[in-house]
Amino acid sequence: MKECVLLTRPEGENELLASRLASSGWNVLIRPMLKIERFYPKTNYLSNLSIFDKVIFVSKNSVRHAMPLIKEKPLSNSYDKIWLAIGKGTATELKKHGVFAEFPIKSDTESLLNLEELKHPRLNRILIIRGEGGRDLLEKTLIQRGAKVSLCEVYRRVGLSYTDLDAMPFGSVLTSNSLGALESLLSNLPDFRKRYNLVVPSKRIAAVAAKFAFRSVTNSEGASNEKLYETIMSFRPSANG
Repeated sequence: MKECVLLTRPEGENELLASRLASSGWNVLIRPMLKIERFYPKTNYLSNLSIFDKVIFVSKNSVRHAMPLIKEKPLSNSYDKIWLAIGKGTATELKKHGVFAEFPIKSDTESLLNLEELKHPRLNRILIIRGEGGRDLLEKTLIQRGAKVSLCEVYRRVGLSYTDLDAMPFGSVLTSNSLGALESLLSNLPDFRKRYNLVVPSKRIAAVAAKFAFRSVTNSEGASNEKLYETIMSFRPSANG
């Protein structure tokens, strides 16, 4: 029987990895744990970017939902500033709009905060573009470093429900790329977690997941397709011996 892997990123973000895993002999199940819904921000920061020195995008979805609103406005000098992205995937998304952003090699908040552009941001006006209720470490740390920080939330995450996940065979590999996705996954697997191995992209998510009695929890140390592929492949019997 083919080994089974569950991919749980939002719709439209699983296909490339799924194709590669299927070509490597995996039975791939795609079940997005979160639905991404756009909403208009409660602030007018996107129509007044000229007041900011730096703009930070914390996910690909923040780019997808903010850039159309930015481009709607007749802005002057909207690109004459420092743009930053949480990682390579987000920077690539920005590049589609003609924006070239700095980004850390490792896609997480801690690595982003270690960029030279954010080490000494005293008196900088910084705009963080994110989803509703996003992690506040970035905001708090920049404020502690003396920056003037504003938030712009442009989308929300809604958990999705499934009834077929318990049919996956023992030893299947599950993925979860965020705490929100993990919460949704847990609600879909109330009684079957001990059967399955979980792959997550960071120590922070791994620490939370370890409390919920999965068969194993493995940190892929990154959310890129390459990192996830390498980690998932390590569960193949041939990869372990």
